[in-house]
Amino acid sequence: MFRIPPSPGDTIPIPTGETALHIELLAEQAASLGRAGSAIQDALARLRAVPSQSPDRPGLVIAAAGAVHAYLIQQELMGIHTRGNYDAVVQGFGIPREVMAKIGVRA
Repeated sequence: MFRIPPSPGDTIPIPTGETALHIELLAEQAASLGRAGSAIQDALARLRAVPSQSPDRPGLVIAAAGAVHAYLIQQELMGIHTRGNYDAVVQGFGIPREVMAKIGVRA
C-alpha cells in the first residue's frame, strides 16, 4: 500500500524508556523460548541414543519430559496458548509418547 511520506514539519516518534524495556523483554522471552527448544532437542537426542531396554532410559525420559514441560510453560508465559493441544510441539520436535505421558499429556 502506498503511504505519503511525512512532511518535514512532522515529528518522528522517539522510543521512550518504557518502549525500549518492552523490546528488551520481548527479546529475552524469545531467547528463552529458543533455549528451551534447544534443551528439548538435546534431551531427545540423548534419549534416542539409548536402546529401549537400557536401565538409563527411564531417567532420560524424565529429563526429556522436564525439558518439554519447561518449553510449554515458557510458551504460556509468552502468551502462546495451546489450550491443551500440543500437536504442533509434539510433531515439531518429534516427541515420543512416553515423554508426553510423563507430563500427563495423552499423545
